[in-house]
Amino acid sequence: MMQFNPTWLYIKQHNETGLKYFGKTIRDPMRYNGSGTHWKRHIDKHGDDVTTIWCQLFTDIDQLVEYATKFSIENNIIESKEWANIKLENGLDGGMIGYKVTDETKQKISNTTKGRPSPLKGRTITEEQKRNISIASAKRKHSKETRYKMSLIQQNRSAETNLKISNAKRGHTVSLETRAKISETLRNKKRGIL
Repeated sequence: MMQFNPTWLYIKQHNETGLKYFGKTIRDPMRYNGSGTHWKRHIDKHGDDVTTIWCQLFTDIDQLVEYATKFSIENNIIESKEWANIKLENGLDGGMIGYKVTDETKQKISNTTKGRPSPLKGRTITEEQKRNISIASAKRKHSKETRYKMSLIQQNRSAETNLKISNAKRGHTVSLETRAKISETLRNKKRGIL
């Protein structure tokens, strides 16, 4: 049986820029600044004036994975400009290669996110709000860091992922189980397993 170390999930926020980072550690989360690539570059550029705005210790591996995955999806941490994350946080990466999420945990995650068409947590958006968002997005100029982050995300996507994104934009939804499979495949490719 695989040994599991109690693990902290945390949210860091840069006090100057407001950028946030969602991560995990087995160290003291108040002293650990995070290890995400984009997050570390951001700290190098803007200084380490960072606050831990939330943390929670998990002693059960399935609860850890369930919470981290659900939080990552609901807060859209990869696509949102509020977050420095360039991949979904599952609470395990970097420490426990080979751990498989149980079917029970997958079902719990699925049950908590079903019926939510967007990362806006079930809220409906009026047509006027959609137009305003579209206008604001068209006017927004992305910083060099944001463009770099977006480029990294796009470079690391597979053809399958691009197809799923395309379908999602047409109103089709990708199941959480499919997302988990894609994520696992990408992790295995990076590790050289596939």
